[in-house]
Amino acid sequence: MNIGKATVALCKAKGITRKELAERMGISQNAMCDLVKGRSWPSALTMYKLTQALDVPQSYILFFSIEDIDIPQEKRELFHLLANPLKEYLMK
Repeated sequence: MNIGKATVALCKAKGITRKELAERMGISQNAMCDLVKGRSWPSALTMYKLTQALDVPQSYILFFSIEDIDIPQEKRELFHLLANPLKEYLMK
């Protein structure tokens, strides 16, 4: 799972910058950079702040963070077929 990748994708979908997200969350830009680059795993409080700042449920962040390595090989094709349309639908 890649929370940083999910954060970037959700920021893009919401039309906000990482700087603005850091401000909304009340964290430094360095902390945001560490999160986005995967140098730190968010604490429960940080995840809560992230969900509030992005105005999405935690499940969206977790779904957007799924990577190929997280999915059994035999199910990856189906995941790829369904994931992008579902992500687009969720962000409407």
